[in-house]
Amino acid sequence: MVTSSLFVGSDLGPSQDLYLSRQRLLQRGVTFTPDFAVMEIKGTEVHGFNVYSNVWDVLSGYDAIVTAMGNDANEGLYFALKGRVPELYRIGDCVAPRKVDMAIHEGYTVGKRV
Repeated sequence: MVTSSLFVGSDLGPSQDLYLSRQRLLQRGVTFTPDFAVMEIKGTEVHGFNVYSNVWDVLSGYDAIVTAMGNDANEGLYFALKGRVPELYRIGDCVAPRKVDMAIHEGYTVGKRV
């Protein structure tokens, strides 16, 4: 697992999932590469650099590469339903890229109003 963050799973701390997640991943042979900004993927090679030293490197030797990066707002369903249903609310990634805790909070807030 590669991240430009200080450590892999930094977003898991508040949900208390960091310890068990890292433990399970390590038991399955997953390696962690923090502080690495991915700039390009060519086949099964990952090109990028260390965010502190700016030293470029190529990570290779993988069977597959799975990306989990960036979010885009997706409001297509909202506009498809707008004017066709009596009540309609926008929350979470419909409004802007959000983390799950924000979407849950927005859903809770709207749910109280309904």
